[in-house]
Amino acid sequence: MLVKKISSIFKAIIGIAVIIGVNGCKPPVDDRDQQAQPIFIKDVSLCDFYEGICIVNVGEDVLTLNITPANTPSEKPLSVSVNLPESAELISARVEGRDMFMGIIPLNLSQTAKTEYKATLIYGSCSSNYMVWRMFVTYRNKGVEQTAMFDFLADNDI
Repeated sequence: MLVKKISSIFKAIIGIAVIIGVNGCKPPVDDRDQQAQPIFIKDVSLCDFYEGICIVNVGEDVLTLNITPANTPSEKPLSVSVNLPESAELISARVEGRDMFMGIIPLNLSQTAKTEYKATLIYGSCSSNYMVWRMFVTYRNKGVEQTAMFDFLADNDI
């Protein structure tokens, strides 16, 4: 009897976890209009790799990010290139979902030139059709540790 009750509780927990996982990154639905499709307005604060490199200023430091292909597709290998200030030393880099938890993806950047670091990145897809990722680049410059953040849209087919 106890085993059957534990089994039922376990099945209920698994069922809830699956429902949360499947619906975790869907946008909210307006209850007044079940047919409403989400309308996404271009967020100009996001990196747009169709326009070229993305530039972020941290104090007086200038860092750049470029990702190819420019549409940053989910579940496909992406080439990442980060440039740090000449006097800076890379500490770490990672990618996370900006607006929802999608895990933490460590990025193993390799130095390819004095200020340039490269890596390959693959991240998962989201069923909402609007997934913003945030890359954190932590570095030390002149003895001070800093973190730059780059936000970009996955599956950006303009």
